[in-house]
Amino acid sequence: MEKSWYERGQYANTIKEVLEAQVKSYKNETDSVKKTKIAQSIGYLGQIINSLISSQEETGIKPELAENEGESITEEMIKEIVRYQILEELKKAPSKDEILQEIIKFKKCDLQYANIIFTKMEELGLKTCKIGFKHDLYKFATMRNYATEEELTKAQYKAYRKVRQDKIRLEVRASKAKEVVEEAID
Repeated sequence: MEKSWYERGQYANTIKEVLEAQVKSYKNETDSVKKTKIAQSIGYLGQIINSLISSQEETGIKPELAENEGESITEEMIKEIVRYQILEELKKAPSKDEILQEIIKFKKCDLQYANIIFTKMEELGLKTCKIGFKHDLYKFATMRNYATEEELTKAQYKAYRKVRQDKIRLEVRASKAKEVVEEAID
C-alpha cells in the first residue's frame, strides 16, 4: 500500500526516534557481542532512512496530493511553471537543482513541495527529455504542447541576445581591467 508524503514523514520520525535510542544503547553497552548486534540494527535503520530519502521509485511512495495548502498538482500548474522557465527565465536545459530553484521562486514554496512538483513533471515525460544531468525543457514543452514553435523560437532568440549582451559586457570589463593593469605596470 502506498503511503502519502505525510505518512512517510511520520514513519521517518518514528525510525529516527528508534535510531536515537539504539545509538544511546550502543554507547552504554559494554558487551562486545551485544554492541555488534546494536551496530547492525543501527545500520539497518540507516538503510531505511536512506530509502525514505531516495526517489519515489525506490520507496514506492507517490505524491498524489501536495501538502502545500492542500493544493493538488495539476498539469495546468506544471504548464505554467514550464512556460515561466522557458519564456521568462530563458531556461532551455536546466539541471534538476535549477528547475527546483525556479519552482520555489515561481510557487513561493519549500523544497519538499518543489520536489513533489518535479516528480510530477517527470511522470509527465520530463524523464525522457534528459541530456546528461540536464533536462531539455523545450523538448518537454513541445511534447506536452505547453508552448508553440513560434514561442520557443522567440525564447531562443531572446536567450541568444541575452548571452550575446553578457559576452559584450564581459569583454568591455576585461578590456577596462586590462587597461588598468597596463597603466599600473607602466
